[in-house]
Amino acid sequence: MNETLEKLEQEIHNTEIDSVKKAELESLVAKLKSEQESEKEGLVNDLTKLIEDFESSHPQVTGLLSRVSNFLSNSGI
Repeated sequence: MNETLEKLEQEIHNTEIDSVKKAELESLVAKLKSEQESEKEGLVNDLTKLIEDFESSHPQVTGLLSRVSNFLSNSGI
């Protein structure tokens, strides 16, 4: 999505249209980028909450997953 918005910004910048329309399009792209960032933050917060809930209800499984993850990371995987 970021790549697409960047391409769109470039096209808007390179297109010869009146300055009012160009400003409106640039504003719309900026709004889309902002909403995308907010959505990412929301997903991260939701995932963090799910992990915390899972950890509190299944501490042994969470510990095991953490050890496996560390092992794989240390093995270069």
